[in-house]
Amino acid sequence: MEETNGEFNSQRRKQAFVLTLVGMILVAVVLVMALFPGRGENQNKDRIMVMGEGKVSYQPDTATINLGMQINNTPTSDEAMNQLNTKIADIIAAVGKLGVQKDAITTSNYNVSPGYNYKDGSSTISGYNANETLAIKVEGADKNPDLVGKITAVAGTVGSNQVQGIDYSVSSLANLQQEARIKAIEDARTKAQALAQAAGIKKLGPVVSWQDASNAPQPVPMYSDALAMPAGAGKSVAPAQVPSGTQEVTVDVNVNFAEN
Repeated sequence: MEETNGEFNSQRRKQAFVLTLVGMILVAVVLVMALFPGRGENQNKDRIMVMGEGKVSYQPDTATINLGMQINNTPTSDEAMNQLNTKIADIIAAVGKLGVQKDAITTSNYNVSPGYNYKDGSSTISGYNANETLAIKVEGADKNPDLVGKITAVAGTVGSNQVQGIDYSVSSLANLQQEARIKAIEDARTKAQALAQAAGIKKLGPVVSWQDASNAPQPVPMYSDALAMPAGAGKSVAPAQVPSGTQEVTVDVNVNFAEN
């Protein structure tokens, strides 16, 4: 009997200890909430959130010309590669005379494959095809706007029969993005001031936080019938007219302002 009473008292003491501990925790929570009011509230209280937009115009100064050679229906793969290699060497030499350095020319595609004739459910090799595409980087295209057209023309003169496109870009993209970002924040401040005035807020506070919400612009590809090599390439080819035009960097910024 005494042992049973001892176990009962021990359980009651444990329960009393747990209740006391819970009570102490609750008292501590109340004290913290009293000392730091608003800690559990929305952190965006008394904030003005605005998106600003900044734009900077620029003229591309770098062009990447993608052109090359297609060889069709040669008797052997070796002959296809030999013809292709000869033509590509002629193209590189020709554009080199216009001032294009060899390290500005890279191969973006090289392929040799058989062609087939299909008849009565069977196929036979009709010949071999070969293709190579060069990416030719032209810096200072803004200062020499005719150079891109001259390169495509001289490449066609020595046999190039493919121009897959021209990508225009700018070398100072990071600087332009930073300039646009500053304009975006200024635009956001102007909008926030107007909103604060309309809402009866006497004074707009400082920037609490901001986030770049835009993506970097990609090079602008240009495709045109003017870039297509005419039949009988190898004769004199007139320079293509491929103006780069004026382009824009656009940056969107989300800005949070405090209320004073």
